[in-house]
Amino acid sequence: MITYRTGNDIDLDSVIELYRASTLGELLTILSAEMPLLSELIDGDSLHPALVASLNGDRFVRDPRTPLAEHDCVLIISADAGG
Repeated sequence: MITYRTGNDIDLDSVIELYRASTLGELLTILSAEMPLLSELIDGDSLHPALVASLNGDRFVRDPRTPLAEHDCVLIISADAGG
């Protein structure tokens, strides 16, 4: 499951089940469908160019074919957040 926190318009304690996402692209598609406010930041199964996904805090990924495992943590951040 993933807990999301995206702003005042969304219940900050809401949880979405995302076990069915086996790739980053599938995850982004699900997020876009479940949270319409994110749809302008997600283009199909890819992130907007200004964003990047951190996979388990180990590496940054953008490829929608990136595989996800059951306990992976994906953090979507601004691409320039690292400086």
